[in-house]
Amino acid sequence: MSKRASTYEVAQQYDGYRKKLKDDAHLAYQGKAGSMILKHLTELHDLFANVKSSSKMAVYHSDSQALSETSAYASINARNLKFGDLGVALNSEEFVHKLKLYLGRTKQEPQEETEEEYVDSNLMEEKFNGFSWLKLGLLYYKTSNKPIPMEFLNGPLESEKRVINRSRRVDDTRGLTSTTAQQVTANDLETDTQNTATIVRSVFAEIRKKQKGNSDAINFFKFFIDPTSFSQSVENLFFTSFLIRDGRLRLFKDGNGIPMITSVGIASPGDLMHEERGEKNSHHIASFDYFTWQTLIEKYNITEGYLGHRDVEGEVWDQADDDDDDDNEDDDEDADNDEDEANQSSTPRPDFHEDEDIE
Repeated sequence: MSKRASTYEVAQQYDGYRKKLKDDAHLAYQGKAGSMILKHLTELHDLFANVKSSSKMAVYHSDSQALSETSAYASINARNLKFGDLGVALNSEEFVHKLKLYLGRTKQEPQEETEEEYVDSNLMEEKFNGFSWLKLGLLYYKTSNKPIPMEFLNGPLESEKRVINRSRRVDDTRGLTSTTAQQVTANDLETDTQNTATIVRSVFAEIRKKQKGNSDAINFFKFFIDPTSFSQSVENLFFTSFLIRDGRLRLFKDGNGIPMITSVGIASPGDLMHEERGEKNSHHIASFDYFTWQTLIEKYNITEGYLGHRDVEGEVWDQADDDDDDDNEDDDEDADNDEDEANQSSTPRPDFHEDEDIE
Protein backbone atom coordinates (compact mmCIF):
# COMPACT_ATOMS: atom_id res chain seq x y z
CA MET A 1 0.00 0.00 0.00
CA SER A 2 2.90 2.40 0.75
CA LYS A 3 4.30 1.96 -2.72
CA ARG A 4 0.94 2.73 -4.34
CA ALA A 5 0.59 5.81 -2.09
CA SER A 6 4.02 7.17 -3.09
CA THR A 7 3.21 6.69 -6.78
CA TYR A 8 -0.04 8.55 -6.34
CA GLU A 9 1.75 11.37 -4.52
CA VAL A 10 4.30 11.73 -7.32
CA ALA A 11 1.51 11.90 -9.89
CA GLN A 12 -0.19 14.60 -7.82
CA GLN A 13 3.06 16.59 -7.69
CA TYR A 14 3.40 16.47 -11.48
CA ASP A 15 -0.20 17.62 -11.87
CA GLY A 16 0.53 20.56 -9.59
CA TYR A 17 3.65 21.39 -11.57
CA ARG A 18 1.75 21.42 -14.86
CA LYS A 19 -0.89 23.66 -13.28
CA LYS A 20 1.82 26.18 -12.36
CA LEU A 21 3.01 26.23 -15.97
CA LYS A 22 -0.49 27.07 -17.16
CA ASP A 23 -0.81 29.82 -14.55
CA ASP A 24 2.47 31.42 -15.69
CA ALA A 25 1.69 31.09 -19.42
CA HIS A 26 0.90 34.79 -19.73
CA LEU A 27 4.47 35.65 -18.72
CA ALA A 28 5.83 33.47 -21.52
CA TYR A 29 3.65 35.23 -24.13
CA GLN A 30 5.03 38.55 -22.85
CA GLY A 31 8.63 37.34 -22.98
CA LYS A 32 9.11 37.91 -19.24
CA ALA A 33 9.34 34.32 -17.99
CA GLY A 34 13.14 33.98 -18.03
CA SER A 35 13.51 33.60 -14.26
CA MET A 36 10.39 31.43 -14.03
CA ILE A 37 11.82 28.97 -16.54
CA LEU A 38 14.89 28.36 -14.37
CA LYS A 39 12.67 27.94 -11.34
CA HIS A 40 10.43 25.43 -13.09
CA LEU A 41 13.40 23.44 -14.41
CA THR A 42 14.84 23.17 -10.91
CA GLU A 43 11.51 21.97 -9.55
CA LEU A 44 11.17 19.45 -12.37
CA HIS A 45 14.68 18.12 -11.62
CA ASP A 46 13.73 17.53 -7.99
CA LEU A 47 10.55 15.70 -9.03
CA PHE A 48 12.52 13.43 -11.34
CA ALA A 49 14.62 12.26 -8.37
CA ASN A 50 11.48 10.57 -6.99
CA VAL A 51 10.70 9.01 -10.36
CA LYS A 52 14.01 7.12 -10.51
CA SER A 53 12.97 4.94 -7.56
CA SER A 54 9.63 4.04 -9.15
CA SER A 55 8.95 1.25 -11.66
CA LYS A 56 5.56 2.52 -12.81
CA MET A 57 5.44 3.57 -16.45
CA ALA A 58 2.63 6.01 -15.70
CA VAL A 59 5.02 8.04 -13.54
CA TYR A 60 7.62 8.21 -16.32
CA HIS A 61 4.88 9.27 -18.71
CA SER A 62 3.92 12.14 -16.39
CA ASP A 63 7.57 13.24 -16.18
CA SER A 64 8.07 13.23 -19.97
CA GLN A 65 4.81 15.12 -20.49
CA ALA A 66 5.85 17.74 -17.93
CA LEU A 67 9.26 18.12 -19.59
CA SER A 68 7.60 18.56 -23.02
CA GLU A 69 5.29 21.27 -21.69
CA THR A 70 8.26 23.04 -20.04
CA SER A 71 10.13 23.02 -23.37
CA ALA A 72 7.11 24.52 -25.15
CA TYR A 73 6.84 27.11 -22.36
CA ALA A 74 10.49 28.16 -22.85
CA SER A 75 10.06 28.24 -26.64
CA ILE A 76 7.09 30.62 -26.39
CA ASN A 77 9.06 32.88 -24.07
CA ALA A 78 12.07 32.91 -26.45
CA ARG A 79 9.91 33.95 -29.41
CA ASN A 80 8.53 36.89 -27.47
CA LEU A 81 11.78 38.18 -25.98
CA LYS A 82 12.48 41.88 -26.42
CA PHE A 83 16.22 42.46 -26.34
CA GLY A 84 15.94 46.22 -26.30
CA ASP A 85 14.06 46.14 -23.04
CA LEU A 86 16.68 43.84 -21.50
CA GLY A 87 19.52 46.17 -22.39
CA VAL A 88 21.27 43.55 -24.49
CA ALA A 89 22.79 45.47 -27.41
CA LEU A 90 26.09 45.84 -29.26
CA ASN A 91 28.26 48.89 -29.07
CA SER A 92 28.47 50.19 -32.64
CA GLU A 93 31.97 51.65 -32.23
CA GLU A 94 33.32 48.45 -30.72
CA PHE A 95 31.66 46.37 -33.46
CA VAL A 96 33.27 48.48 -36.22
CA HIS A 97 36.65 48.29 -34.54
CA LYS A 98 36.50 44.48 -34.24
CA LEU A 99 35.33 44.22 -37.84
CA LYS A 100 38.32 46.22 -39.06
CA LEU A 101 40.65 43.92 -37.18
CA TYR A 102 38.98 40.87 -38.72
CA LEU A 103 39.24 42.30 -42.23
CA GLY A 104 43.00 42.60 -41.97
CA ARG A 105 43.76 46.14 -40.85
CA THR A 106 45.73 45.53 -37.65
CA LYS A 107 47.10 49.02 -37.22
CA GLN A 108 45.44 50.84 -34.36
CA GLU A 109 43.82 53.95 -35.69
CA PRO A 110 43.63 57.00 -33.50
CA GLN A 111 40.48 57.06 -31.40
CA GLU A 112 40.45 60.82 -31.09
CA GLU A 113 38.80 61.30 -34.49
CA THR A 114 35.70 63.43 -34.44
CA GLU A 115 32.84 63.71 -36.91
CA GLU A 116 33.82 67.29 -37.70
CA GLU A 117 37.29 66.26 -38.91
CA TYR A 118 37.73 66.66 -42.64
CA VAL A 119 38.70 63.44 -44.42
CA ASP A 120 40.07 63.42 -47.91
CA SER A 121 38.03 61.31 -50.37
CA ASN A 122 41.16 59.62 -51.74
CA LEU A 123 42.18 58.62 -48.25
CA MET A 124 38.75 57.13 -47.59
CA GLU A 125 38.92 55.10 -50.80
CA GLU A 126 42.39 53.85 -49.90
CA LYS A 127 41.19 52.74 -46.49
CA PHE A 128 38.16 51.01 -48.00
CA ASN A 129 40.24 49.05 -50.51
CA GLY A 130 42.69 48.07 -47.80
CA PHE A 131 40.17 45.74 -46.15
CA SER A 132 39.82 42.10 -47.20
CA TRP A 133 36.16 42.10 -48.15
CA LEU A 134 36.53 38.61 -49.66
CA LYS A 135 37.22 37.30 -46.18
CA LEU A 136 33.98 38.84 -44.93
CA GLY A 137 32.08 37.32 -47.86
CA LEU A 138 33.48 33.86 -47.13
CA LEU A 139 32.41 34.22 -43.53
CA TYR A 140 28.91 35.13 -44.64
CA TYR A 141 28.55 32.13 -46.96
CA LYS A 142 30.02 29.87 -44.29
CA THR A 143 27.51 30.84 -41.62
CA SER A 144 24.45 31.29 -43.88
CA ASN A 145 22.35 28.87 -45.90
CA LYS A 146 22.60 30.82 -49.13
CA PRO A 147 24.27 28.87 -51.99
CA ILE A 148 27.47 30.26 -53.46
CA PRO A 149 26.96 31.66 -56.98
CA MET A 150 29.17 30.39 -59.79
CA GLU A 151 28.78 33.20 -62.29
CA PHE A 152 32.33 34.45 -61.72
CA LEU A 153 33.68 31.28 -63.33
CA ASN A 154 32.13 32.17 -66.68
CA GLY A 155 34.59 34.94 -67.41
CA PRO A 156 34.02 37.98 -69.63
CA LEU A 157 31.71 36.43 -72.20
CA GLU A 158 30.30 38.59 -74.95
CA SER A 159 26.59 38.26 -75.33
CA GLU A 160 25.16 39.43 -78.61
CA LYS A 161 21.53 40.28 -78.76
CA ARG A 162 19.80 38.14 -81.33
CA VAL A 163 18.27 40.21 -84.08
CA ILE A 164 14.70 39.26 -84.88
CA ASN A 165 13.81 39.68 -88.52
CA ARG A 166 10.32 41.02 -88.68
CA SER A 167 8.54 40.63 -91.96
CA ARG A 168 6.33 43.40 -93.11
CA ARG A 169 2.69 42.57 -93.05
CA VAL A 170 1.01 43.11 -96.37
CA ASP A 171 -2.72 43.39 -96.71
CA ASP A 172 -3.48 40.91 -99.49
CA THR A 173 -7.22 41.41 -99.27
CA ARG A 174 -7.25 44.60 -101.27
CA GLY A 175 -8.35 44.35 -104.85
CA LEU A 176 -9.63 40.80 -104.49
CA THR A 177 -13.14 39.53 -104.90
CA SER A 178 -14.54 38.24 -101.65
CA THR A 179 -16.39 34.95 -101.77
CA THR A 180 -18.94 33.73 -99.27
CA ALA A 181 -20.72 30.47 -98.71
CA GLN A 182 -23.88 29.88 -100.65
CA GLN A 183 -26.83 31.05 -98.68
CA VAL A 184 -29.61 28.54 -98.20
CA THR A 185 -33.05 30.03 -98.48
CA ALA A 186 -36.39 28.74 -97.27
CA ASN A 187 -37.34 27.86 -100.84
CA ASP A 188 -34.31 25.55 -101.11
CA LEU A 189 -35.37 23.70 -97.97
CA GLU A 190 -38.92 23.43 -99.22
CA THR A 191 -37.70 22.07 -102.57
CA ASP A 192 -35.61 19.42 -100.81
CA THR A 193 -38.59 18.40 -98.70
CA GLN A 194 -40.76 18.14 -101.78
CA ASN A 195 -38.12 15.99 -103.50
CA THR A 196 -38.10 13.55 -100.57
CA ALA A 197 -41.88 13.33 -100.56
CA THR A 198 -41.91 12.86 -104.33
CA ILE A 199 -39.46 9.96 -104.17
CA VAL A 200 -41.48 8.33 -101.40
CA ARG A 201 -44.57 8.54 -103.61
CA SER A 202 -42.66 7.04 -106.54
CA VAL A 203 -41.45 4.15 -104.37
CA PHE A 204 -44.98 3.45 -103.22
CA ALA A 205 -46.21 3.68 -106.82
CA GLU A 206 -43.59 1.13 -107.88
CA ILE A 207 -44.81 -1.23 -105.16
CA ARG A 208 -48.45 -0.88 -106.22
CA LYS A 209 -47.47 -1.31 -109.84
CA LYS A 210 -45.65 -4.60 -109.23
CA GLN A 211 -48.18 -6.06 -106.84
CA LYS A 212 -51.30 -5.01 -108.81
CA GLY A 213 -53.64 -5.73 -105.94
CA ASN A 214 -51.70 -8.75 -104.71
CA SER A 215 -50.71 -8.30 -101.06
CA ASP A 216 -48.30 -11.26 -100.83
CA ALA A 217 -45.43 -10.68 -98.42
CA ILE A 218 -41.96 -10.03 -99.82
CA ASN A 219 -38.57 -10.67 -98.24
CA PHE A 220 -37.65 -7.38 -96.63
CA PHE A 221 -34.02 -7.54 -97.76
CA LYS A 222 -34.95 -8.36 -101.36
CA PHE A 223 -37.44 -5.50 -101.19
CA PHE A 224 -35.09 -2.59 -100.51
CA ILE A 225 -31.61 -3.84 -101.50
CA ASP A 226 -30.29 -2.73 -104.89
CA PRO A 227 -27.39 -5.11 -105.72
CA THR A 228 -25.83 -2.56 -108.09
CA SER A 229 -25.81 0.41 -105.72
CA PHE A 230 -25.15 0.53 -101.99
CA SER A 231 -26.21 4.17 -101.76
CA GLN A 232 -29.61 3.53 -103.36
CA SER A 233 -30.12 0.56 -101.03
CA VAL A 234 -29.69 2.93 -98.10
CA GLU A 235 -32.08 5.41 -99.72
CA ASN A 236 -34.65 2.65 -100.29
CA LEU A 237 -34.41 1.71 -96.61
CA PHE A 238 -34.88 5.35 -95.67
CA PHE A 239 -37.92 5.84 -97.90
CA THR A 240 -39.41 2.52 -96.79
CA SER A 241 -39.32 3.74 -93.20
CA PHE A 242 -41.71 6.57 -94.13
CA LEU A 243 -44.12 4.14 -95.76
CA ILE A 244 -44.05 1.90 -92.68
CA ARG A 245 -44.57 4.90 -90.44
CA ASP A 246 -47.56 6.08 -92.45
CA GLY A 247 -49.15 2.63 -92.42
CA ARG A 248 -48.72 1.99 -96.16
CA LEU A 249 -46.41 -0.97 -95.54
CA ARG A 250 -46.24 -3.45 -92.69
CA LEU A 251 -43.04 -5.12 -91.48
CA PHE A 252 -43.22 -8.42 -89.62
CA LYS A 253 -41.42 -11.76 -89.21
CA ASP A 254 -42.48 -15.02 -90.75
CA GLY A 255 -42.32 -18.43 -89.14
CA ASN A 256 -38.58 -18.69 -89.80
CA GLY A 257 -37.85 -15.30 -88.24
CA ILE A 258 -37.09 -13.62 -91.58
CA PRO A 259 -38.34 -10.02 -91.91
CA MET A 260 -41.16 -9.73 -94.43
CA ILE A 261 -42.96 -6.68 -95.80
CA THR A 262 -46.35 -6.27 -97.39
CA SER A 263 -48.63 -3.44 -98.42
CA VAL A 264 -51.75 -2.68 -96.41
CA GLY A 265 -54.91 -0.83 -97.25
CA ILE A 266 -56.76 1.73 -95.25
CA ALA A 267 -58.15 0.26 -92.02
CA SER A 268 -57.39 -3.34 -93.03
CA PRO A 269 -58.64 -6.17 -90.79
CA GLY A 270 -55.10 -6.83 -89.66
CA ASP A 271 -54.75 -3.26 -88.41
CA LEU A 272 -58.05 -3.53 -86.57
CA MET A 273 -56.88 -6.73 -84.88
CA HIS A 274 -53.67 -5.03 -83.80
CA GLU A 275 -55.60 -2.11 -82.35
CA GLU A 276 -57.94 -4.44 -80.45
CA ARG A 277 -54.98 -6.27 -78.96
CA GLY A 278 -53.45 -2.99 -77.87
CA GLU A 279 -50.40 -3.43 -80.10
CA LYS A 280 -48.70 -0.22 -81.15
CA ASN A 281 -46.60 0.45 -84.18
CA SER A 282 -43.06 1.50 -83.30
CA HIS A 283 -40.37 3.24 -85.31
CA HIS A 284 -36.78 2.02 -84.93
CA ILE A 285 -33.35 3.12 -86.09
CA ALA A 286 -31.71 0.67 -88.50
CA SER A 287 -27.94 0.46 -88.97
CA PHE A 288 -26.81 -0.64 -92.42
CA ASP A 289 -23.19 -0.78 -93.59
CA TYR A 290 -21.42 -1.87 -96.76
CA PHE A 291 -20.30 -5.26 -95.41
CA THR A 292 -23.86 -6.14 -94.37
CA TRP A 293 -25.10 -5.10 -97.80
CA GLN A 294 -22.68 -7.49 -99.54
CA THR A 295 -23.47 -10.32 -97.11
CA LEU A 296 -27.23 -10.05 -97.65
CA ILE A 297 -26.80 -10.01 -101.43
CA GLU A 298 -24.83 -13.26 -101.32
CA LYS A 299 -27.08 -14.91 -98.74
CA TYR A 300 -30.39 -14.25 -100.52
CA ASN A 301 -28.95 -14.32 -104.06
CA ILE A 302 -30.27 -10.87 -104.93
CA THR A 303 -29.58 -10.17 -108.59
CA GLU A 304 -32.08 -7.40 -109.28
CA GLY A 305 -33.54 -4.65 -107.14
CA TYR A 306 -37.25 -4.95 -106.44
CA LEU A 307 -37.70 -1.17 -106.49
CA GLY A 308 -35.54 -0.75 -109.56
CA HIS A 309 -32.57 1.51 -110.06
CA ARG A 310 -32.89 5.31 -110.18
CA ASP A 311 -30.58 7.14 -112.56
CA VAL A 312 -28.96 9.74 -110.30
CA GLU A 313 -25.52 11.25 -110.06
CA GLY A 314 -23.36 9.48 -107.54
CA GLU A 315 -21.19 6.49 -106.97
CA VAL A 316 -22.62 3.21 -108.26
CA TRP A 317 -21.26 -0.25 -107.50
CA ASP A 318 -21.50 -2.84 -110.27
CA GLN A 319 -21.45 -6.54 -109.59
CA ALA A 320 -18.23 -6.81 -111.59
CA ASP A 321 -16.65 -4.07 -109.50
CA ASP A 322 -17.58 -5.96 -106.33
CA ASP A 323 -15.46 -8.91 -107.49
CA ASP A 324 -12.49 -6.61 -108.08
CA ASP A 325 -12.94 -4.97 -104.71
CA ASP A 326 -12.56 -8.31 -102.95
CA ASP A 327 -8.87 -8.29 -103.98
CA ASN A 328 -8.30 -4.92 -102.37
CA GLU A 329 -9.56 -5.22 -98.80
CA ASP A 330 -7.68 -2.16 -97.64
CA ASP A 331 -9.79 0.09 -99.83
CA ASP A 332 -12.97 -1.53 -98.53
CA GLU A 333 -12.18 -0.75 -94.89
CA ASP A 334 -13.32 2.84 -95.29
CA ALA A 335 -16.60 1.71 -96.84
CA ASP A 336 -17.11 -0.90 -94.09
CA ASN A 337 -17.02 1.82 -91.45
CA ASP A 338 -19.68 3.91 -93.16
CA GLU A 339 -23.01 3.24 -91.48
CA ASP A 340 -26.15 4.93 -92.55
CA GLU A 341 -29.12 5.30 -90.26
CA ALA A 342 -32.67 5.43 -91.52
CA ASN A 343 -34.52 7.29 -88.79
CA GLN A 344 -37.66 9.29 -88.50
CA SER A 345 -37.05 12.83 -89.66
CA SER A 346 -38.94 16.07 -89.63
CA THR A 347 -39.95 15.60 -93.27
CA PRO A 348 -43.71 15.97 -93.61
CA ARG A 349 -45.64 12.90 -94.57
CA PRO A 350 -46.33 12.43 -98.28
CA ASP A 351 -49.84 13.25 -99.35
CA PHE A 352 -51.30 9.85 -100.37
CA HIS A 353 -54.79 9.45 -101.83
CA GLU A 354 -56.44 6.11 -102.40
CA ASP A 355 -58.45 7.52 -105.28
CA GLU A 356 -55.34 8.86 -106.99
CA ASP A 357 -54.37 6.95 -110.11
CA ILE A 358 -50.73 6.22 -109.32
CA GLU A 359 -50.12 4.21 -112.46
